[in-house]
Amino acid sequence: MDVPFFRLLEGSAAARYSKCSTGFSNTSFKGGLSWKPIDDLRLRGTWAQGFRAPSIGELFGSPSRFDGAGGAVPEASSNYNASGVSATIRQNCAAQGVPATYVAANNGFPLITGGNRNLKLGKSEGWVLGGVYSPSWANDSAFARSISLEVDYNRITVGDAIASPDPPVLLNNCYYAERRAELRGDHPNGARRHRAGQRHPAEYRLIKSEGLDVVFNYRSPDIGIGPIGLASLNNFRFNFSTSLPSTSGTTTTQFAGRERGTGSPQAYPKFKSNTTLDLSTEVFSASVTARYISAVTKFTRPDQHRMYRILYLDAQLGLSPAFLDDSATFTLGVNNLLGKRAPNCLGCGSFDPTTYEMPDPFGYVRIAAKY
Repeated sequence: MDVPFFRLLEGSAAARYSKCSTGFSNTSFKGGLSWKPIDDLRLRGTWAQGFRAPSIGELFGSPSRFDGAGGAVPEASSNYNASGVSATIRQNCAAQGVPATYVAANNGFPLITGGNRNLKLGKSEGWVLGGVYSPSWANDSAFARSISLEVDYNRITVGDAIASPDPPVLLNNCYYAERRAELRGDHPNGARRHRAGQRHPAEYRLIKSEGLDVVFNYRSPDIGIGPIGLASLNNFRFNFSTSLPSTSGTTTTQFAGRERGTGSPQAYPKFKSNTTLDLSTEVFSASVTARYISAVTKFTRPDQHRMYRILYLDAQLGLSPAFLDDSATFTLGVNNLLGKRAPNCLGCGSFDPTTYEMPDPFGYVRIAAKY
């Protein structure tokens, strides 16, 4: 297209219909736009929907009982006539026949967990807005064969995400709200008591993610033994939050810059970077990669436990012998070359394996053959 400020204008649209054997169906849509106001700059945007159907276990999992699951769960009906207890709790406990003088012997509530056939689809919506700049004045110049810079902003929202509610929320809702059917049991003296909890997966979690990806690529002219390349992939995390129901309404938790730790270890650093410097010829290649992870704090103890930032170095050599006519490539590499030790993570069982490397160097040999 030879129109000022419209060197290229492209649009795309798609629709997908899905039907699952468990009875769920969904239609999702996707749309995109790409615009080149000048030859060197491309601006782009994408909007897309997604979905996740409940798994077999989430739908039909057999009920299982776990004793002692409520060890840290307060018994709201214990001594409910004491000063400071809300009128709602007093009214609900009295309506259920809990004696005014009742005091809980312990907080070890049995928990029954299983599938939930009333689950619905979890759905998502995502936006990606960004662009690519590749200056023609620098490409194939005296100092560069190619240069490009990509910047993309992304925002994803997941609604009705499937998860299991926490026992304290279920228990306290029996006393704070009219949801007493979720828990049932008996007092030793015959009066009804909410003693056993039934927990099933439910679509009640809202997840929001927001970030920025910056990618820089450079390739030099041939310096006599081959070109030098530099590739840098950088991720900035602005937001990763979940909203869950609580006895007081909804609680939003911010995970950006934190480590989830106990239960499901997962770090959410605010900045990560992978930068690779490489040299390549027709028969030989060598590269060094630096992987940087910014510091995070432990979610449950952010003021006491800071997991320090870390930089890993990886190295790799490759050889494609000419006498084999490029039919085979031999690769030797080492990850975590300096043997950096991952930061300790309380509640992760030493360290978080989803984000950090093993504490020692890891070497590998790879042979690839083409026929």
